[in-house]
Amino acid sequence: MTIHQMECFCVVAQTLSYTKASQALYMTQQGLSRIIASMEAEMGVKLFVRDKRLIRLTHAGATFLAETAPLLQAYRNAVEKTKKTYENMHNTLCVGIPEIDMVQMIPAAAYRFREACPETVLNLSDYTFSTLQEALLKDKVDVAILPEWEVADMPGIEHEPLATEGLCVVTHVRRSIAGRDFAKLDDFRGRDFIVPDSRATGGYLDFLVSLFSEQDFRPQNVHYTNTFNHLLVMVESELGVSVLPGSMSRFASPNIKFVKIPGYEASFKTVCAWKEDKKCRVQPFVQVMKGCCGIFSPER
Repeated sequence: MTIHQMECFCVVAQTLSYTKASQALYMTQQGLSRIIASMEAEMGVKLFVRDKRLIRLTHAGATFLAETAPLLQAYRNAVEKTKKTYENMHNTLCVGIPEIDMVQMIPAAAYRFREACPETVLNLSDYTFSTLQEALLKDKVDVAILPEWEVADMPGIEHEPLATEGLCVVTHVRRSIAGRDFAKLDDFRGRDFIVPDSRATGGYLDFLVSLFSEQDFRPQNVHYTNTFNHLLVMVESELGVSVLPGSMSRFASPNIKFVKIPGYEASFKTVCAWKEDKKCRVQPFVQVMKGCCGIFSPER
């Protein structure tokens, strides 16, 4: 028995008229009569008593109406809730942001996006670099803000540049090198380095290894940390130095100095990334983010 059959039965039972019921259902009386007859045959009971032009429910028909009407209402409610869920999902834009990178731009971008697209709900979630890449692939986020190297070779992923900035050696202000505006990695030979663990920060460790190789530089000792915040704490504790994009100086205490590395003024690129099939949905947010990137200087 189908939902349509049950709907036909309920309308006939409520109107007690094939004429009115067929009009409400936009079908012929003959077609409606055949549906009711097939239901009676399927259940082996009479649902209606027909007396000339009048019809009335049998006891079995009254029981069936009492049981069927709530089922139909539950079905209609389920359909409506399902539609609303679908609409809400497609009116929500999920944005994944990394641990601290670019965070200073998000509030302004969120405000501008709400003004431009008030019908779309913006859902912001923070991730490490590596988990954000996975979230993008598994559709947990619609758009991700990531370093370019995290998505450059990912099939089915498109991206647009947001910001380009330089790299800095990060050291405690008590170190003599902190008084300079520029410093080469070679100035830190014999010093311990603090680097992020690849399991939490994706390809950043590989990026640093490539940088060290280019400079023919090898740290004396390497200490690993699982977050960039912890890395800054370790530098402040004078456990070593590190290399970070200049914009992360916003999250450092006054006891930490970011010293620019010459020749690497435009080596760290941040992008907005999304799956190819979501381009139309994410473009309004991407354009807002690109506009906001012009507000903030990448380094303090």
